Amino acid sequence: MAYQAHPSCDTPADSTVVWRYMDVLKFTSMLESGCLWFTRGDLLDDPREGQFTGAERNHLETFGDDAGWVVNLFNETRRQSFVNCWYGSDEESMAMWKLYGKGYGSVAVRSSVSAVKAALSSATQSVMVGQIKYLEAAESTWPNNVYGMLVRKVNAYRHESEIRLLIWHPNAANQFPESFNVTSVANLMADELRKRHWSVSDSELRHVCEAAISSSIQRGYYQALPAGVPIAIDPSALVEEVVVGPDEPEWVTNTIRGLAQRYGLQKPIRSSSLRYPSKT
Repeated sequence: MAYQAHPSCDTPADSTVVWRYMDVLKFTSMLESGCLWFTRGDLLDDPREGQFTGAERNHLETFGDDAGWVVNLFNETRRQSFVNCWYGSDEESMAMWKLYGKGYGSVAVRSSVSAVKAALSSATQSVMVGQIKYLEAAESTWPNNVYGMLVRKVNAYRHESEIRLLIWHPNAANQFPESFNVTSVANLMADELRKRHWSVSDSELRHVCEAAISSSIQRGYYQALPAGVPIAIDPSALVEEVVVGPDEPEWVTNTIRGLAQRYGLQKPIRSSSLRYPSKT
């Protein structure tokens, strides 16, 4: 499977340079596990990720009762989608260092779109690659699928120049046994409540019970979903260069070199070109 093109994902040219900024713990984890961490779509920092814009929600209201169903459908698929984020640029970004390289041991992996694709060759899931499209909060683009909605962000995040990897949850099947029948359980509940002389019609009582059971199942199902999933990569194919943060003393750079050597990562390792001259 590995990399797969998708009509809603504008994949940059293979030569595009990408960066992933992280701390040394995440860098070590990547080398140790041979995986990239993909975060669940509804747990990203911006709660608008994968959601309809205000203009789109206004239009959905014209759908009447179906509007809620459409929103819930996209919310469900958003919870079953996972992303891994990169910064696309030929040069380092001080803003990215400040955001993602805090404290001792800040590291950036420099790669390229072609290297990312090569590193994913052993992945068992299909992985899409998409350039983020930035738009005004009031704009309407109607991508009509969750991937299209997860490769767009509001203009306030334009400084991230983000390129995103996306997957569908590999084990997104229902977590409850096939023999569990909501209607049958609702009927049993309705019978018990009727014995307690609830003054509502049979159909209304059954509807209330079904709604309660379905809601409970849905909460349990989403609680069972992981916050993220590791996707197998080849670190040697992924990493083209390791850059140590501009605020790091030389001993941190040497430590990162030793760490890479321990894991057999034979790639160039250097201090940031934005390094402060006084750091030794």
